Amino acid sequence: MSQFGTVAVQAIILLQGNQLLSPKQAWNQVLATANLSPSTKSKCCPRVAFTGLCNCGCIVGIPATIIPPPIKANARYAYEAYHILSAQNIPVALRSQVAPSQMNLWGQVLTALGIGSLSHNSQMAVVLEPWIQGLI
Repeated sequence: MSQFGTVAVQAIILLQGNQLLSPKQAWNQVLATANLSPSTKSKCCPRVAFTGLCNCGCIVGIPATIIPPPIKANARYAYEAYHILSAQNIPVALRSQVAPSQMNLWGQVLTALGIGSLSHNSQMAVVLEPWIQGLI
């Protein structure tokens, strides 16, 4: 599991157990205890992707707080990846075997959104790991 995939899964579990937390608070609590460098912890792309998924109601057990699609680019990328993965209707038990790579999913997202070349910055890890585990 990737570092930000792990953070996303742990933050989802934290949120599901305490919905008084905001998605950003859950993300930051998990990051505070994660064994990651300060520069890795400060990356905003994965955090915005995560909060976008939560705010749009894509996470099991977390109610939507906005009407999708999200406005922020990284949240929009995650939201699109969620729809790409969800449309496949793959049972949770098989997801780890058939999951696309982060780069493959990123390419699908860019194509779906009509975007040319753009660097990936861990947004897809935030979607893939929870999807594999059945949390989205």
